[in-house]
Amino acid sequence: MYQGQIVLLGNNGVFVASLRMWFERVERLVSKEKELEAIKFVLDIYSGQAKGVLGLTRDAQERRGILRRQVRSLIQTAIDRCLKSVPVHGKIDILKEHFEAVIPVCMEACTATGDYEFLFGSLYDRFSLDVMARSVYLQCLEPMILNDDLDDLSPGVFKDFIELYESRDQFVSIEACVVRLKVSSFDIHQVVGVCRQYDLFDGLAYVFTTAFADARTPLEEYLLRLRREMRGKPNLPDEIVALGNKLIVYLSCCLNGLTYPSGLPNDTHASAIALDVRFG
Repeated sequence: MYQGQIVLLGNNGVFVASLRMWFERVERLVSKEKELEAIKFVLDIYSGQAKGVLGLTRDAQERRGILRRQVRSLIQTAIDRCLKSVPVHGKIDILKEHFEAVIPVCMEACTATGDYEFLFGSLYDRFSLDVMARSVYLQCLEPMILNDDLDDLSPGVFKDFIELYESRDQFVSIEACVVRLKVSSFDIHQVVGVCRQYDLFDGLAYVFTTAFADARTPLEEYLLRLRREMRGKPNLPDEIVALGNKLIVYLSCCLNGLTYPSGLPNDTHASAIALDVRFG
């Protein structure tokens, strides 16, 4: 070994192998325009999966800070290259694929390092400059929310998410995301309006019980609807039967201190909600 290099004598020649510092490996990938590979490499170091890493401090907190800053820098470089190389000609699918190759990696890197300020700030602002990029970014939020990788969003970003999904009639997806997020993530007036307009009972019940400890309002609204639908009808539509079953589950959750619709313990408003249902 000489000056960080290992010299190997083989049958057909001499081979030289170099031991590179982690940042040198990153720089080499970037020089080859492989920022996404560089991001994944740094994330492997961050999570402790990478082996034989040279050049990092042993202090865990300092090391994670260094790596977090490196990931953000790499994402910025990847964004620059992505936006500068947008396909000018071709079908819309080509443009979509161009952004889908970059945006999910950048977003997942932010969540992996806990860099939510950048995820909902500069990252979203940059991709919002392009209509397709903005759409891809917002669509990437849904699986991240449903997989519990995100439970708290910027209200402004989630407002745009709802508007996009509403324009595409994806109301089931809106509701599925609403009930998994903290109420601080959204504009309550907007979400309540959408839930009422499109009969999203789970979403409406979740917002009222979580934000206001109010179990009666959604219950009364939908009991009135059930009464109207049942009047003079011997056979009820399947959706009304399903709503009746939901109301039974909802009441059970409220009376037993559980969050609706997840069924998880409600540690914040359990007593208030139970009393609200019993006595109003």
